[in-house]
Amino acid sequence: MNNVSSEMFTSQTACGQTLILEVFGEVGAVSKMTLGNRFFIAVKCYPLNSDSPDQVNWFFDYYKNYAWLLDWHDLKKGWLCYQKAQKQRCDSVSSAFWNYFEGKRIKMAGRKGAVFKWV
Repeated sequence: MNNVSSEMFTSQTACGQTLILEVFGEVGAVSKMTLGNRFFIAVKCYPLNSDSPDQVNWFFDYYKNYAWLLDWHDLKKGWLCYQKAQKQRCDSVSSAFWNYFEGKRIKMAGRKGAVFKWV
């Protein structure tokens, strides 16, 4: 595995820490993605080893739309919640992400799973 990143994107978290997204691999064959700073990696993603072909898109979406809103120590928890939110089919991804992040879960309330609520 090549240990040199091919792309690097920089932003900041809500607590002011520098946030760096590094992409390793080539277009169409991304082997690893990391989210952290220059000295510590908070979240790792291995798209080639994943069951989901959308893992690269999910990681970029998480970085662009959610990671910068979180504190540094919540980045890993946020990534796990984001993956859960993407896999559920009841609510929007954004709403599901914040509900999972708060520790809630989906409870099906209607017949055949037509109605749900967050508890």
